[in-house]
Amino acid sequence: MKRSPPSISNRLRPSLLSSRYLVLSRLRQALEQAVAEQVLVSPTPSVVDLGCGDRPYQPIFAARGASYIGADLAPNRRADVFIDESGRTPLGDGCADIVLSTQVLEHVASPTQYLQECARLLQPAGVLLVTTHGYWAYHPSPSDLWRWTGEGLALLLRQSGFEVQKLTGILGTGAAALQLLQDATLPLLPRLARRLVTPVFQTGMWMLDRTSTAEQRVHDALVYLAVAIKK
Repeated sequence: MKRSPPSISNRLRPSLLSSRYLVLSRLRQALEQAVAEQVLVSPTPSVVDLGCGDRPYQPIFAARGASYIGADLAPNRRADVFIDESGRTPLGDGCADIVLSTQVLEHVASPTQYLQECARLLQPAGVLLVTTHGYWAYHPSPSDLWRWTGEGLALLLRQSGFEVQKLTGILGTGAAALQLLQDATLPLLPRLARRLVTPVFQTGMWMLDRTSTAEQRVHDALVYLAVAIKK
């Protein structure tokens, strides 16, 4: 579950020169839409971010009056509570209306065990917002173990006690391929050349993604966002 936390500004509001600009921007938009649709499960919804890193998405929930608890492995100083070696938090059963999991699932040794902890924290019919990778380069922090198709992610969630309400693919096959090509190319270039080339790649990704449909991205995508309800 450990990962290297990015800065809030880089993940929530990435620079136009960022090699992650398009995917992070689209992911933020998808999360904002999901929160707008789901945050009204309670007048004062409670959120647990399980694997919170640097808490990049806390402002989305704070803007809607939600309480927020960040949970992560020690020694993350941004975490409110720590996750123990068994993958559990000290929080009580059913303490959350919403559990948020962003780019954590691919790093955990047992995705099923992790999702069971998500379910334990949720109230009956509580909402899980989970994002994870489809196509993505290997990025250990300290490990990187899993990738999914949309169908595979939905199956995993159902098997872990959730009903999938919505599955969104972020950037389709063409854009994903160009992202991978960009990530393979940039380390070979001098720093100045990277700054010049990155916007070209990102623009190409934007153009290619316009040719893919939402239905196609559900099956093949760079990143997925699933909205799931605890059964």
